[in-house]
Amino acid sequence: MPGPGAVLAQPLGAAISSPSKATLSLDQFVALAIQTHPSVASKRAGLNAAEAEIQAARYQYFPTPSLQLRQNRGERSTVLALQQPLWAGGRIDAGLDAASARANAASASIYETQTALALRATTVWQAWQQARGRSAAGVAGIDLLSGYAQSVARRIQAGAAGEGDRALVDARLAQAQGDLAAARASERASLAQLSQMVGQQLRSQDLIDLAPGGNDRANPSFSGDHALAIEALLAQALKVSPALHRARAEINSASHEITQKRAAQWPTLNLRAEHQRSNGAASALLPNETRYLLVMDYTPGAGLSAGANADAAAARLIGLQDNLEATQRDVIEKVSADFEEHQSSRSRLADLQRTLKANAEVLASYERLFIAGKRGWLEVINAARELTQAQTALADVQALHLASATRLRLHAGELLTP
Repeated sequence: MPGPGAVLAQPLGAAISSPSKATLSLDQFVALAIQTHPSVASKRAGLNAAEAEIQAARYQYFPTPSLQLRQNRGERSTVLALQQPLWAGGRIDAGLDAASARANAASASIYETQTALALRATTVWQAWQQARGRSAAGVAGIDLLSGYAQSVARRIQAGAAGEGDRALVDARLAQAQGDLAAARASERASLAQLSQMVGQQLRSQDLIDLAPGGNDRANPSFSGDHALAIEALLAQALKVSPALHRARAEINSASHEITQKRAAQWPTLNLRAEHQRSNGAASALLPNETRYLLVMDYTPGAGLSAGANADAAAARLIGLQDNLEATQRDVIEKVSADFEEHQSSRSRLADLQRTLKANAEVLASYERLFIAGKRGWLEVINAARELTQAQTALADVQALHLASATRLRLHAGELLTP
């Protein structure tokens, strides 16, 4: 599994440091997001804290110094002591193991946050790309209808058409302008989200656009037998899933915490060295005395609190085990959904490209037949609308195709590397 410093495997180049001067691919945008987002920095701070806890747990093996100042009936004494644990019922070992497991969970949490952020960035990019494609289709449709409006105006002046034809074009043009306004609003909203994800203002020209009707050469292929492909993908996703790694590390930590809590019910054996300085005025204590003691300490806590704490830790372990199973199901659900989306979009992409080509040919034919008096004006307008709808659908599927492929690569651990 990639570690806490995971980044995109693809070289990023100048586009990362200066997005305003070069366009960002989807992979490069995702890389920029996971490098700069504060949620990742927050998880890194958590890992630093967990590593400090490991060091603190190691120090439990070392002697504990202490200093006591006493005064009683004119006698003043100072006691310097050093106490070394010899046996603690496994409490110190369990504490170190638990701290190490928490650090592993914190490390996995960084990768989990990066992956979740990358998946969210891909989804927002998909929404932006779809809105961008709808806007392009809308502009092309409005240009087409505007040309028809001018043609109708000339035909009305020549007496070859009535006002009904003008009203039809105007109605379709108003509808197309409304659709374009909605698409551009969605595009601006998605671009604002993308800008927030990288912490800097982005423009549409800062991101690589997919040309309507074009092919995405960077898109990986998830072809082959459907059942075998999804089975292999799920196995890989479950193997590298950062959420599952974190859940397992938390279970491991909870198991060691149970051992640690139960060890508190046992006494501890310590070797203690003391050096005392006293004025010796009120007792027979020697002015300078050094002694070595074998000390057994037993502090089970108030009432039966030690046993209750162990029971509480055991209950938390059961909850974490149930959470592991829920997380595994969630991974399977997400991977399966993205796989089906990708497979569906791959087949629809070829169909829509053929549909777009056919609609363009039909419209051109209808325009010629209309001039020859063999097609009606409504048929031409409907063919133009079908062409715009095909362009819009193709833009949606193109964005879905690339985004779903990127999400599958993220699930499979192919994009993030140590």
